[in-house]
Parts: sequence; C-alpha cells; structure tokens
Amino acid sequence: MPQPPPAPPQLARLPALGPNDISSIFECLQRSLSNTAADQKAGEEALKQHDSREGFCSCLAEIVGTKTADYSAKWHAAVQLKNCVVKYWRKRLNAACISEEEKMHLRAKLLDLMPEEDSQIALQLAITFARIARLDYPGQWPTLVSDVMGRAAAGSLAARRAYLVLHHVLKELASKRLAADQRNFAKVTEQIYESVWTQWVADTHSLIERLPTALSAQSPPEQDMLTFERWLILLKALRRLVVFGFESDTKSLRQVPVVSQVLPAVQSALAALLPLRQNGTRPPSKLHAMLDRGLLKLAKVSTDVLEAHPWSTFHSGALQSFTEFYCNHIVAAAQQPVPFKRLLIRAMLFLRASLTASTFRKPTSAVFRLVNGESQQDASVEAMQAEVQRVLGAFWDDARLEIIVRTLVLHFFPLTAQDLADWRDSPEQFHHESDVGSWQDNLRVCSEALLLVLLERSRPAVAPVVLAVAQAACDAAPPGSTAQLAASGAPATGGIPAA
Repeated sequence: MPQPPPAPPQLARLPALGPNDISSIFECLQRSLSNTAADQKAGEEALKQHDSREGFCSCLAEIVGTKTADYSAKWHAAVQLKNCVVKYWRKRLNAACISEEEKMHLRAKLLDLMPEEDSQIALQLAITFARIARLDYPGQWPTLVSDVMGRAAAGSLAARRAYLVLHHVLKELASKRLAADQRNFAKVTEQIYESVWTQWVADTHSLIERLPTALSAQSPPEQDMLTFERWLILLKALRRLVVFGFESDTKSLRQVPVVSQVLPAVQSALAALLPLRQNGTRPPSKLHAMLDRGLLKLAKVSTDVLEAHPWSTFHSGALQSFTEFYCNHIVAAAQQPVPFKRLLIRAMLFLRASLTASTFRKPTSAVFRLVNGESQQDASVEAMQAEVQRVLGAFWDDARLEIIVRTLVLHFFPLTAQDLADWRDSPEQFHHESDVGSWQDNLRVCSEALLLVLLERSRPAVAPVVLAVAQAACDAAPPGSTAQLAASGAPATGGIPAA
C-alpha cells in the first residue's frame, strides 16, 4: 500500500521571552551597532534567533520606552519592533506569529509609547501603528482611531505624536482598495473629519499671523516650528480624508459638501503663504524649507481633489478660481530671477488636469449609460459637461492663451547649460528622463505637456502664436549662425535654445 505523505514539520517552540530577558536583548542591540565587524555580526545573529520568539516584541517595546537607555539602541529597537510586526503579526500556516495575548499587550503598550520625545523613534512607532492598523482595524482593534485621537488632547507633544500616528494610519488604510475597506475608511472619515478640519483651520490662522515675524527672525521660535509641523501633518490627513473618504462624484453625481469647504480654504492659505516665501529677507532656514513643503502640499491637495471629485470642484467655484490663480502665478513667476520650480510644476499639472479631465469631456462614461441606454441621467451629465466647457472656454480666451503660450515657450522651453551638457554626454538618458521617466518632476517637460494640451484644445488661437515665436527665433538665428551663437555662450534666441 502507498505510504501517506509525511506530516509537515512542526516548528520548535522556544521558551517565551520575559522581563528578565530585556537586558540580554538590549545587549544584542548594542552589539549589532558595534563598530567591530565580529561583534556586529554576532549581535545581528542573536537578534535573528530571537525575533520569532514569543515576547520578543514586548521586550523591544520596553526598551523603546526606557528613558535612560542608549539612544542608538532605542532607535534600533523601534526599527526591529516595526520589522517584527510586519513579519509576524499576520497568522500564517506553519509559521511563527505573535500570539493574541502579546498582541493585546503591544496595542496597549504602543499607545503608552505614543508621546515619544525623539522624532525619529516616533516615526518608527507611527509606522508600526499603521502596519497593525492594516491588519487589525476594525476587526481586532475597533477602537484604534478613537484611542489615537483621544491622546491628541493630552498635551502639545502628545497631540503632535497623535496626529503623526493618525497620518500614517490613514495612509495605510486609504491604500486598501476592497469595497469593504473603502466603506470602513468612509466611516473613519465621518468619525474624525470635523476635528481634523477644525484644528487645521485654527493652525492656518495662527501661521498666517505669526509666520512673517518668524521667517525674518534670526532663529525661528520653536513653537512656530511645532505648529507648522502639526499643520503640515493635518493637511496630509485632510487630503486623504477628502480624496478617499467620500465616494467619487463621477460615479454618484452627488456633490461632496466638504469640497466646497476645503478647496477655498486651501487657495486662501496658498495665496497668503506664497508671498511670505517670495519676501523672505534672511538666508533660508528650516522654517523656510517647511514653508516650501507646505506650499507644495497645498497645490497637491487642489489637484488630487479635482481628480477625485471633479464635479464638486466645479460647482464649488474652485475650478475657476484655482485655474486663474495658477495661470497668474505662472506668468508672474516667469519674471522672477529664481522661481519656485516645483510649485510651477504643480500649477501646470493642475491646469493640464482641468483641461484633460475625461469627466468634463464627451463621450459620457459608460457608468452613466446603464439604465436603458439614453437616460435622463445622460442628459444631465452632458448638460454639466457643456457648462464646464463654456466656463473654461470663457477663461481661456485668445488674449490669455497668447500670454500663457508666450510665457511657456520663452521662459520654460529653453534648455539650460546643464540640459545641453546632459544631452551631449548621455543622449539616451536625457531622452528617457525628459520623455519617458518622471516627466512630472521636470519643469520644461511639464510646460511642453501643458502647451500640447492647449494646442489640442484651442488650435486656431494657439498655433499662430507658436508659429510667430518660432519665426522670430529663425529670424534672429539665420542659417549658419547656430554654431557661432553657441560658441558665444548665448543660452537662447527668442526662447529657442541656441544649441
């Protein structure tokens, strides 16, 4: 008779680690950070042998929470804790995993560790929260969001850390694409949106009032730095709540009320903060760098909300106001000696997204033709599309098109000396980065993409302007003079590269 297949090998269960083992785990962490290769290897091997044992994560959490422990060892313990959660939190057949009892202990311990003073360790803990949330929320940890938000009222440091954890938890939950997960995220949005929005608005008013003085100070006040840090984290959380916490209006055709609340406030903040960057009188500081990040994030919010809720963006008036704001900014920035290139890219991406949005253009999506072919819903969508095209057509009149086209071609098309050197040294890589690679990170390529969209949309008005600029360049650089112009160091002629 045939022999039955052998049973799968059973994993050897090593004794659980406990409080008495914390000192030995701490020594392993220190040895793994040693400058001596042999000690470092021995420490890493010891940690590898311990990481699947029950109680190891609890020991790491205790080390992270020890105030007097060596900083490097604490940070390494936080990283190890994050990695072990990723590796062993989910149950797998015939594989080591963290027991339910230890999971309950770790959830409570992480909440206690939340007010961590060091920002790098706090970041590792926030990512650990997020990894657990992806697997346990809402099934095994239904109170996660309320537990985190409850810590936000405990004090300044606790509030900042709570919002940091919330940001990473929302980032993880928003990436889940199953219908049930999206419904859970909508419930989270309903639960916390109002508190996040209220705090962000309060911080916005405070920053607009205090930043001019802080930016001109020799050393920016610490409180202003902390407020800006919290404001930026809240803005990231707010973006995810608005974009992923509400059903897209392209499917439901129902306006999302928060869009008319958020986008005007975002534009007001952008309009108030942008001059502060341009009017800075002192050398750039950490606060200036944070201001740049804030401006870019505000611009990203406008584009992401437009793509997620285009109809609400239009009906709130934000589409028209942002289009005018970004268009004026592009024209004005072209005259500045050192423009904010990354913000210009964001502005061009918004304009391009508004002109190429499939929701605003015929044919109507098949989603709206499920009810007996041509339906009343189809007619309403076509009427809204016509209204959007009418508004955009009125904005992009011939005069404005000429201004923006000349600005793009004359100021953003010319190749810089570095571009020419890169093109000469590695033509294939230059083409890949400009045409195939991360084109949304390249100002020149973004301006080319925007011009192509304008040319496709309004060829009768745009084509003559482009031809006129090209003819002016040809007249200024007749045949045979290109090499002399390049040798003389002239970067461009009439907006066209000299070489």
